[in-house]
Amino acid sequence: MTEKLWDTNPQKFEELFDRYSDYPKGIIIKIATMIWGVRFSPSLFKTEQMQKANTARYFIFSFDMEKTDDMDEELGKIPTYFRLKNIDNHRLGPVVQVRPKNNSPYFFELINGKMMLCEQFPDDKEPKAIVEIEFDPKPDFNDKTDSKGEPFTNNASLIFWGEQLYCCLLRACQYWQGDLQCKFCDLNSIVINLRKQGINMPATKTPELLVEAIKAAQEEKENHLQVIFLSGGAVLDKIQGMGGLEWYMRFPEAIKNNFGRRYATHLQTVALPYDKCVELFEAGVDIHEANLEVWEPHLFKWICPGKEKYVGRDEWIKRLIKSVDAFGMGNVVPVFVQGVEMAQPYGFKEVDAAVESTLNAWDYLMSYGVTPRFDIWALEAGSSLWESQQDFYPPPIDYFLKTTRGAYDLLRKHHLPVARGYVGGSGGYGVHMFGQTAQWDFDEGVRYIKRDGSDAEGGEQE
Repeated sequence: MTEKLWDTNPQKFEELFDRYSDYPKGIIIKIATMIWGVRFSPSLFKTEQMQKANTARYFIFSFDMEKTDDMDEELGKIPTYFRLKNIDNHRLGPVVQVRPKNNSPYFFELINGKMMLCEQFPDDKEPKAIVEIEFDPKPDFNDKTDSKGEPFTNNASLIFWGEQLYCCLLRACQYWQGDLQCKFCDLNSIVINLRKQGINMPATKTPELLVEAIKAAQEEKENHLQVIFLSGGAVLDKIQGMGGLEWYMRFPEAIKNNFGRRYATHLQTVALPYDKCVELFEAGVDIHEANLEVWEPHLFKWICPGKEKYVGRDEWIKRLIKSVDAFGMGNVVPVFVQGVEMAQPYGFKEVDAAVESTLNAWDYLMSYGVTPRFDIWALEAGSSLWESQQDFYPPPIDYFLKTTRGAYDLLRKHHLPVARGYVGGSGGYGVHMFGQTAQWDFDEGVRYIKRDGSDAEGGEQE
């Protein structure tokens, strides 16, 4: 029998609020619902509120904590993001990614005309309403078709209240050849599984269709487009007769040629030599994300075998640091998969040791002007870790809270800008809208407020 290192069961919000009284409630709710998942009252899918919600969820990974064949009628109907309302004395709170989990005690329900996040545990006689929420609204973009007669949503997703257009340029990663994919990733498998369920996922995109999608996004009644986010799998050999960098570079070039540098343009690729980063910047890339995923050498080798084999951890880090000279401080944003440091059997078994490792890594990278961000780990059914981590996922919520606050504190220590080009601008509670991390939801007004109204660091609340 597998040794159980920590309690992986969801916890009641009131207990979490009491235990972590020096954290805003909104941040606790955001992290809890992302690591333990949420479900939907079955009747909700027929309501007007759900019909108006943005369901463009599968823009790259699934983030589903259920197998696609276990989701039945919900598949394709689940909203992308929700936002907390009237929380921590703020009219609007954090934006949160929806991660479906059929047996989660957290669920959405319509109560007196308001969409509410609720909870119900086995010992509860009645469900308890926690906070009002609103879903990311469905844009007109979702009902439009491109010049080929295909829905724009086959190629791109307009998300975060219309502020970001996300396009996965290549829905396949060649690290999967030889079973070298990152172990938390379901990029290749989700495409196969969704196609079985009748959801079309083109493997490759074209610059021409991306430009069409951007123009369609500009036609929204309230045009809020600010960010264009480009991603895709690693290319080891050739794709459509081109090398990986050549193939990817066509997309920012098309954006720049048609729209100048109006929009903050992100591109995720493998870590690249400095001269290639310069080429990307000149092609129109503003923010580069070469995702490191995990810090410790033995964990990088285990979790990211393809990255270790074809680039190597030490070289990856060197390239990240040098790329700041190409893109500028605040524009080199490697992702860490928050929590995968505690995947077993090789990950950390103690929260404080894991926190120390993660924050030491960020401290080191930030000293060179790199500004990492988190994606909170979702144990996806199509990933290599799915079966082996059932007894260990999620790691304790302490880990997520401590590393999230530590990331914010390090940003201030190094006097670095909030990573540029993300929805919500300079960050702050109820302002920043990026749904996969809570590190930018802190600000001085709500950061360490205890329930008695005093400052957790000992000062008076202003």
